[in-house]
Amino acid sequence: MGSDIGQLTDAISVAEFTRGIRAVLEGNFPHVRVFGEVIGLARPRSGHIYLTLKDCTGEDAQVSVMIWRDRAQALRFPLEDGLLVVVQGHLAVYPPRGSYQVVAAKVEPAGQGTLLLAFERLKQKLLNEGLLDPARKKALPSMPREIGVVTSPSGAAIHDVLRSIHRRFPARVRIFPSRVQGEGSADDVVSALDAVDRYRGPLDVVILARGGGSLEDLWTFNEEKVARRVASCSRPTISAVGHEVDVTLVDLVADLRAQTPTEAGELVVPDYRQLGSTVGDLGQRLRQALSRRHRESWNGVQQEFHRLRQASPEARLLRTTEELKRVGSALRKGLYNRLREWQDSLSISGEKLEALSPYSVLKRGYSITLKSAESSREPDESPVVTPKTVLRKATEAKVGEELSIVLGEGEVDVRVLRIRSTHETDSEQ
Repeated sequence: MGSDIGQLTDAISVAEFTRGIRAVLEGNFPHVRVFGEVIGLARPRSGHIYLTLKDCTGEDAQVSVMIWRDRAQALRFPLEDGLLVVVQGHLAVYPPRGSYQVVAAKVEPAGQGTLLLAFERLKQKLLNEGLLDPARKKALPSMPREIGVVTSPSGAAIHDVLRSIHRRFPARVRIFPSRVQGEGSADDVVSALDAVDRYRGPLDVVILARGGGSLEDLWTFNEEKVARRVASCSRPTISAVGHEVDVTLVDLVADLRAQTPTEAGELVVPDYRQLGSTVGDLGQRLRQALSRRHRESWNGVQQEFHRLRQASPEARLLRTTEELKRVGSALRKGLYNRLREWQDSLSISGEKLEALSPYSVLKRGYSITLKSAESSREPDESPVVTPKTVLRKATEAKVGEELSIVLGEGEVDVRVLRIRSTHETDSEQ
């Protein structure tokens, strides 16, 4: 082997060749900036990222890219196959394989199309986990005692929020400072929200505020770690990032979204003028309700008092007395009517009896002859008068006998001188 190598006096070793290429490539490309489509993405357990950057201009070309673990953890968007990215770094040759690769120092999305794709993929991921579910959102207090604001202290957003709040209601505001754009801003927002959860004061609600900007400017609020930290915040959150047309993942996971920082101030506190009007209306309704309740209670008391009076012994005695009077009056009236009926009936019966009485006949010119029979008596004894009987036949009388003739008015005592029968009278004629 050694003699064979010694014969190759005009050749160089692979190592020498590789070192030469390495010196040329790395010397001439100490800094590169290249864009392409991500393919073959790999994430080994070491934490480094390996991928291939494919040309997207129609040429058949590709280059290997390697991202160290610390750089991979600093990525501001989810890196996936199919994304267009811009890779900044330096060219490095790997002698064991005789290959070269770009060692990335920074990776950025290549245009809004890629950012929007990354946004939609992360949005779907959070949606699948339930972080966008309206049911998990916390209700905001109607009148917060203290309001927290996570934002840049030097930005325009904090001025808009404070002006809007203090114009409507004199609430206390505590600022949790954080960068809201640029490298490291996502970690700042997460740290500020950690400080919010550690705060033990009467903090009732938190506003995340940032003015408008491009999609890249607002990308901090599309970072996965920021969205997850907002979703896990112990206080109710209001997202006020960008303008009306700007929608971030923080807007979707927050408990309430405001279209602008100014609107966030309007949503978080009531308007004291409207509140005063509402209090006045409520006072009027309260007075009316109390008056109505007073009337209802007084009517109830009156009804109960009336029932108690009706149930008292005095009232019962009075009712019994009145009832007895009524019954007595009815009884007297009934008896009077009944007596009248009896009197009328007796009068009619009397008239009938009067019509049938012999005395009525006598008044028409007739008479009744009565015969009185005396029992045997001694001369010194008082006579015993026997009951008189009606003399019906002439033959029942005796000559010399004393008779009483009852007329229509009075009686006449006569003595029988002669007795004639009906036949004798007829024969004499």
